[in-house]
Amino acid sequence: MIEYERITGETVSALKPFFQLYACGICDNTVGAVYQWRDIYVSYYAIVKDMLCIRAGYGAYGECYTVPLGSGDLSAAFEANEEDAKRRGIPLRYCVVPRCMMPLLEARYAGRMEVESIRDWADYVYDAEAFRTFSGKAYHGQKNHVNRFYREHPDAEAVLVSDEETERACLGFLDRFRAAHPELSPLEQNEWNGARDLLLHREALGQTAVALRAGGEIVAMAIGESKDDMLFEHVEKAMPDAAGAYPAMAQAFVRAFPAAKYLNREDDGGDPGLRYSKMNYKPTELKEKFLVTIRDASESSATEGSKPMKKPILLIMAAGMGSRFGGPKQIEPIDEHDHVILDFSVFDAIRAGFEKVVLIIKKEMEQDFEERVGRRIRPHVQLEYAFQSLDKLPEGYAIPEGRVKPWGTAHAILCAKEHLDAPFAVLNADDFYGADAYKKIYDFLCEAHDESEYAMVGYQLGNTLSDFGSVARGVCEIGGDGKLVSLTERLKIEKRDGAAAFTEDDGATYTPLALDTLVSMNLFGLQRSVLDAFEARFPAFLDENLPKNPMKCEYLLPRVLDAMMREGKISIKVLETTARWHGITNRPDLPILKEAIRRMKDEGQYPEELWK
Repeated sequence: MIEYERITGETVSALKPFFQLYACGICDNTVGAVYQWRDIYVSYYAIVKDMLCIRAGYGAYGECYTVPLGSGDLSAAFEANEEDAKRRGIPLRYCVVPRCMMPLLEARYAGRMEVESIRDWADYVYDAEAFRTFSGKAYHGQKNHVNRFYREHPDAEAVLVSDEETERACLGFLDRFRAAHPELSPLEQNEWNGARDLLLHREALGQTAVALRAGGEIVAMAIGESKDDMLFEHVEKAMPDAAGAYPAMAQAFVRAFPAAKYLNREDDGGDPGLRYSKMNYKPTELKEKFLVTIRDASESSATEGSKPMKKPILLIMAAGMGSRFGGPKQIEPIDEHDHVILDFSVFDAIRAGFEKVVLIIKKEMEQDFEERVGRRIRPHVQLEYAFQSLDKLPEGYAIPEGRVKPWGTAHAILCAKEHLDAPFAVLNADDFYGADAYKKIYDFLCEAHDESEYAMVGYQLGNTLSDFGSVARGVCEIGGDGKLVSLTERLKIEKRDGAAAFTEDDGATYTPLALDTLVSMNLFGLQRSVLDAFEARFPAFLDENLPKNPMKCEYLLPRVLDAMMREGKISIKVLETTARWHGITNRPDLPILKEAIRRMKDEGQYPEELWK
């Protein structure tokens, strides 16, 4: 029987080598964080055949285990956790599981896992260089605070805590900080204790402490460690009467690690004030972590075939070039508050139940998107960026010389693969879908479905046409069971004499279409299985199309789904809506959309300012 022992100051140094093997970039698997929070979490450990097992208490979630670390016998480590949970009479749960370690659990517990993403556990990761400079509009506030600090403390300097005198000065700072906060909560008191312990044992634990000295005394201090190109900041404290000391301390700490590319400032624990503060520093990523509950084998067999339910993800495609519109239409303001369509899309998605949004863009557009949209919505939803780039091709393929056009919507989804660990809805950034569409697709994805069962929201063609040019639509043929029979992409559909028609020969001839024909607006509900299918089919697409059209061929989502459906590999349920589509396919569509938004606000469908 394996005995788990308390993590203490005397035992934690023996655990340090295991954390050096870890590469997923979350704070929970750093020696500093484990040591600092060992008492509040009542943390225990066991070393099993060169693997580190940790059991800790996670508040309302009870006692949990972390995924074992090390280069030894992983199976033996899992068995130790299973036996310990059984002996203690507690559910077998794994907490703070990062996405990169989920395959280890899936390999052992396939079909028995209940997975839940816990927003309060998500780590905030930042661009380290942004903290070194605080330059640009996004960091205007932080820059002003830093300037004020140094203006009011002209003798201020950053010092490395590397000698006994500076250490004593830092201990004195912590005592003054404690005196300035006489009513600390138990959690805050434990954090203060942990900061003191990390300072005293920093060398043994591989921690670095940096302080700001002004007027002859320490006014701020930070402690952390680095792993590869990630810097982890475990402690950051500043005196409340030293205005601007917090951003100045954060900047000085990062500057002490010139090789770091990223800064992990840990999670917010669900504290609203802390969440606002961390979001205000513009994270580039929220490191998602999961609670994984393992069902008993008997329970699993009784529900054999069921899939662990994960909360659906919203995937928004915004990497298109916008040629017909004449610019980056995804960030074009559509009301007097500078909201863009994306604001309304995410607002409707949150109301429907989505908690995570992945935005597919081109890398060079990241700053524009963050400043125009990301900074507004991050306090309300987990936002991640995925980047579509021409060089993301299968091995052995190269970008045709002179090509600048993206590879299409199916390729865009492949570029977001690492962000998608749950069923997901996918849609266009420049289409206004309406609240009903988000609710229908979210509810579908929350239901238990086979990996081959997909869905799409179907719109009446007449509710999707532009008055100012042609549009591309996927025209649907639907069977008696409500499932899609075929999806035919018509690239040029126009309004003609009060009706609709499409042309395939540049207007020489037109074929009429009924206004109530159901069409796809690229709002699909997909299972993760589609990612492997898209990846497997991409080389054949390139082989067939590159010789014929190397500059403009596109790997399009509707066409790939239609092919899979015709082969009998998937089914697509059509979720019909009478909602009216709005968009800005062509520049003259913009005032029409603005009028529609104004009308919907006046009707009470949306607040005047979405995020207040």
